[in-house]
Amino acid sequence: MSSRVIEVVDLVAGYQPEIDILHGISAHVDEGEIVTIVGANGAGKSTLLKSIMGWVTVRSGSITINGHDTLSIAPYEMSAAGIGYTPQLANVFPSLSIDENLRLGVPSRKKDEYLAGKARVEALFPALREARNKPAGLLSGGQRQMLAMGRALMAQPRVLLLDEPTAGLSPQNVDLLFHQVQQIRDSGVTILMVEQNARRALDISDRGYVFDLGRNRATGTGAELLSDPDIVAAYLGSAGGGRPQEANTTHRNDDSSRSTGEGEEK
Repeated sequence: MSSRVIEVVDLVAGYQPEIDILHGISAHVDEGEIVTIVGANGAGKSTLLKSIMGWVTVRSGSITINGHDTLSIAPYEMSAAGIGYTPQLANVFPSLSIDENLRLGVPSRKKDEYLAGKARVEALFPALREARNKPAGLLSGGQRQMLAMGRALMAQPRVLLLDEPTAGLSPQNVDLLFHQVQQIRDSGVTILMVEQNARRALDISDRGYVFDLGRNRATGTGAELLSDPDIVAAYLGSAGGGRPQEANTTHRNDDSSRSTGEGEEK
């Protein structure tokens, strides 16, 4: 039986006082899973990841990682707790080389741990080995995402949080990156991912959650969500985005209320 790695229960959180972005969100990730969160812009997807990382004020609810309450853990302590995080924007240090970016991912700064971590990352992302001395600012979009994910993996996290890993990538690089996400999971890392490319992400996911204006709207296996015509019509569409319409699905949560004050970028 798989063990629970992340559990979020009835989470209420927001960036500004008295303006909540998440309105009682619940979700969990079991060991060895790829779990994807989808929904329209402003649904609270990225806010959930930032709440887990301690970057957003949590007003009520709970977040546990490996059974331990994390609301009192500072963001800089999350790596030691076994959590890696790759934000969508500003996720590399552009003036530093690939090697220097990767070195920042090793908390202990020990040379042997750095070399071992770099070997693992370069085996997963061969393109980084070929350009190891190039400043990160000169990398392609796909290479930057590989570097950001590679740096997060240097500390050997138990779970990896990915925020829009395919944003801005060409179709070829999207295919490559999703393949690499599966490889990371197969190496023993559990993955919680936010992704606008909802169809492709759910296709490789064990389970998925649909968020709507900061509330749970639906959940199911990746295959169940992809085969539900109401979910597809309301939330996935041609690009996985757009304004959601009313969905009627056996997997939905029947909270149809709406809120205002959504300040999230997606």
